Amino acid sequence: MRDLSEYKILGNYLVNLYDKYGVDSIRYETAKVITSSVLNGIKNAKANYNITQIDQKFDIVKNMISRGVFRTNPNNRTVPFKQVYNYEISRGISAVYSCDKSLVFKIQSITHENKDRQLKLLHDVYCADVGLEVQNAINAMIQAYKPQPSKVRVK
Repeated sequence: MRDLSEYKILGNYLVNLYDKYGVDSIRYETAKVITSSVLNGIKNAKANYNITQIDQKFDIVKNMISRGVFRTNPNNRTVPFKQVYNYEISRGISAVYSCDKSLVFKIQSITHENKDRQLKLLHDVYCADVGLEVQNAINAMIQAYKPQPSKVRVK
């Protein structure tokens, strides 16, 4: 039985999604749907894995608060708090929590001058040691992903 973390699935999905579409972030709820469908694909392939779950949204935010990630401003009613620094939820993946109560997983900033090196490091961490059935399930989810067209006005 092999160990597999949902964070590894999430990281693999984010790296491949960034390579294919340039998308570098995903909401918590979407990440849970993706990992559960990948896990169902693994179960259908009759593969034996010991799965480590992603923490609940409340627990992640509670850890962020205890680490002092947020700066509060009670005078500003529309934005009462602000995330001061990126909270690394997994290697190379940050968690960003906003006032509208959305938690987003995001690949940490990739600079243009070191883009290839940074992507290779993330690829080595999340994509190198993944079983074929897991990678096939992730690739199926990426194929089903349709990026939203940008709303650009042309005059």
